[in-house]
Amino acid sequence: WPTQAPSYLTGCLEIERVRDEYLALGLGSRRDFHDTIAGSGSLPPGLARAAALGRFDDAAAAAAPGAESPDSGGPGADRS
Repeated sequence: WPTQAPSYLTGCLEIERVRDEYLALGLGSRRDFHDTIAGSGSLPPGLARAAALGRFDDAAAAAAPGAESPDSGGPGADRS
């Protein structure tokens, strides 16, 4: 288990970074952040960040197979 401690530290630093961004955006208090992260379940850091910052739908759409951004000229884009 030589990588266990560095893994925990990496996760801790990522959560602190997301918390700082959450607070800077004025999305709520530290308690609200904790409740949001804890209530999101066991998510990888990128999805936990999206859930905390209210961008979960955007992250899920971007991760979907064949997903294209609205500016990419994908299906449904105005080609006139």
